[in-house]
Amino acid sequence: MTRHHDVSPIVERIASLYKNRNIKILEIGCGDGINLVELNKLGFKELYAIDKDPEKIKIAKEKSPTTNFSTLNALDMDFEDDFFDVIFHSLVGIFMNSDEREKLTASIFKYLKPQGYYLFEEILRDDNKKEASLKVHPYTSSELDKLTNYFEEISRENAYRIVNGRKVDGGVIFIGKKRKICSKPFI
Repeated sequence: MTRHHDVSPIVERIASLYKNRNIKILEIGCGDGINLVELNKLGFKELYAIDKDPEKIKIAKEKSPTTNFSTLNALDMDFEDDFFDVIFHSLVGIFMNSDEREKLTASIFKYLKPQGYYLFEEILRDDNKKEASLKVHPYTSSELDKLTNYFEEISRENAYRIVNGRKVDGGVIFIGKKRKICSKPFI
């Protein structure tokens, strides 16, 4: 797929995974809804999104009025089991501690359909640097390795973000397919 300047890498991955656009997609931490707008432009219609900030949800609803929005913390999700074909998030897990991320992953596994995809883009911790002063909790390599208990790892790519006009390395895009049986539950 050709990389478009304003389309996130995760949206591109979803579009490449599914030619059939009649699937259910959940974005966790949707912010102002830009990913949902892009998914809708690509023909995806059954879109769901949560964010804990009601002001962000209000803005997102204006941009993507056909999306099913909920003002909700990611750790309080309550959907029907095996409901979504795709669940994704970007820069959500870094604001959680390790235990909260494990709870989030267990919920995602529960709500994904068999063979559904889980995608996320997050910051990866550089174990050689002290990051105690940061208010975020980057993923560790071992945490990503534990995800393979739940998901068959399709890819783990290095990623970067542009922050204040500068390229910042140290990110990861994880794509996993739900396993039929969880080999070792987190919780």
